[in-house]
Amino acid sequence: MRFELHSTLEHINKILENVGILIMVFLGLLAVLQVSSRYFLSGYLPFSTVWTEEIIRFFIIIMTMIGVPYAMWTGEHISIRPLIELLPRTHFKILVITSNILVIVMSVIVAISGLIVAHRNIERTLITVSWIRVGYGHIVISTMFMITAIYVIYMTYCIIFDIELAGNADITGDFVDE
Repeated sequence: MRFELHSTLEHINKILENVGILIMVFLGLLAVLQVSSRYFLSGYLPFSTVWTEEIIRFFIIIMTMIGVPYAMWTGEHISIRPLIELLPRTHFKILVITSNILVIVMSVIVAISGLIVAHRNIERTLITVSWIRVGYGHIVISTMFMITAIYVIYMTYCIIFDIELAGNADITGDFVDE
């Protein structure tokens, strides 16, 4: 069961990585279009590119939210892990478990709040792009924070029961002797 869950979480993380890459390429292409139309193609394009800035801003937010669970799973998030690894193992475990519980609670609160806001804003569209609804962004935020909560619950379980995880964040640490 645990190996199936780990495999599923790895698969989800790979999907997040690929979606992040696709969004980054999309953002790059839009930025090139925007700059080109402003400086080189001004007057030659049969359409306005004023909408590109708003789409870029929207998708930067989406990409950042996709990066939250990805960074948590790979251990690339901002942390003070090198400092707390200097603590004895029992202190490290207590500190990390407490921190993880706070992350789980915060993630669930953000996810629920995002769904409430999405419900209120699902009909609102971006100003220059009527086919992108603001509520979609809130749904992505809620989904990514729920995935983050699931990742952290699994990692906390592994820390509590001293289960080593291969292929993702080093949650076991290098400890000083107790």
